[in-house]
Amino acid sequence: MYDTKVWLGRDEMVVRGRGAAFDSALKLDLVKWLLCIAVLVAPLRAYRVTEVAGFNLSLFRLTWLMAMLASSLRWLRKARAGGLVVPIKIALPVWFMTIALLVSGFSANITIGDTISRLGVRMFGFLFIILFSILLLCNKAYICLMTRAFVFSALLPVAIGIYQWFMYWNTGSIPPLPMEQYSVVIEAPVNKTVVLYAPMALPRIGSTLLEPNYFGIFLASVILIVLSKLVYGSLGPRHAALKILSWLFLAILVAVFLCTFSLSAMFGLSLGLCILGWCTLKYQRLVRSLIMSLVVLLLFLVVQHRVSIHTGGSSLIEIVSQRVTMRWESAPDLFGREKFFIEAFEEFAKNPFVGGGAGVLAHLTSGRLSSAHNTFLTIMSEQGLLGLVPNITFFILVAISLYRKNRIYLWHGDRVMAGLSAGLLAATVSALGAAQFYDALYSYDASWVLMAIAAACAALPLGKTECTSSQGHTRSTNG
Repeated sequence: MYDTKVWLGRDEMVVRGRGAAFDSALKLDLVKWLLCIAVLVAPLRAYRVTEVAGFNLSLFRLTWLMAMLASSLRWLRKARAGGLVVPIKIALPVWFMTIALLVSGFSANITIGDTISRLGVRMFGFLFIILFSILLLCNKAYICLMTRAFVFSALLPVAIGIYQWFMYWNTGSIPPLPMEQYSVVIEAPVNKTVVLYAPMALPRIGSTLLEPNYFGIFLASVILIVLSKLVYGSLGPRHAALKILSWLFLAILVAVFLCTFSLSAMFGLSLGLCILGWCTLKYQRLVRSLIMSLVVLLLFLVVQHRVSIHTGGSSLIEIVSQRVTMRWESAPDLFGREKFFIEAFEEFAKNPFVGGGAGVLAHLTSGRLSSAHNTFLTIMSEQGLLGLVPNITFFILVAISLYRKNRIYLWHGDRVMAGLSAGLLAATVSALGAAQFYDALYSYDASWVLMAIAAACAALPLGKTECTSSQGHTRSTNG
């Protein structure tokens, strides 16, 4: 545990009092279990419980709302006791992001395609996921719990993805998802869960996220968090078996990630690895760990390539290289996104302050959805500077705060939190990088969960006395 006396800057409001008693972690078991369930089912995008006015109520959203209600009781008790911390600097941009979203809703194109549904998803995400996490989950124990659950949430989608891949190569067809009667695409063909990438007819696995790019971006985030945990050595010598399992899990994640053939996700993962390397650059032991991890992953790809030669199958290296070559041929028109980018700037120029409103780009996709294939260009065209500025500000503040916390935790010898903050920073940058070529940042629940955990960790107040080592030694600092 950490000292409940906190050092706070001018960006936070604090009412001190008897609230220290409520800072002990996970006092409400109900909140703990609801959070675990919510985060674990977040990648199950293919399923829904019911639908309200075009808005899919998934198991994640229902469970998350219950966790929010239960945690709100703790928040109110803490407020009455005088120990409430409000991280204004991180929370304020979220309020402006929500206001800009509301303004964009007053649009003549609001009924086109799934514009209303996307508007509802973002409203739910800003208010009930990100803002809720910043205000109510600013606690080390909750953040560690949610991060662990986020990693474990990849198990089922990865298992289903592997099953789909092997069934395709053995039978030539893709099996339906389990419990298909609850799927949001029950009326669509089975192959809707997997995209066959012409002209090579490569199966791009989407698993329970339905869309290969979503699946790839999600896996990239999990890979970076797991790798950060291994690189920072938060698993001690007594956890040798767990460390071996973590390396094995990481290798499987990378293999399935490559099967998504998502160049947007690969670009994001490359940025995330650069950030992770930058965070560990000054520490020789950590650099050696990072190099070792990359060598192990490279050896895995080489072994898989040699096995494919003897079995007559296709190796992941060959398939990915063919995919990159094919996409590179379309580079002159920005991989087919040039017209989307140009249209986004034209709509922004017409109304730079508040944008053209929700759904203004729907005509580019024959009325299906409004997207510029870039999250921030979509926001710029629909919400103008009113929405673009707070969105960029929010991510800059989160990134800076996570990096500062990584430095401070390393200075105090807290490798668990140092690795967690570095992993969340790398995963966030990875998602932002992928969002430059695919508008996925605000489109699925697992992405919202990542942003919520990163924002909560960024808003976490630093104590004057931090837990400094796994042996429980504590060093005092001057704040």
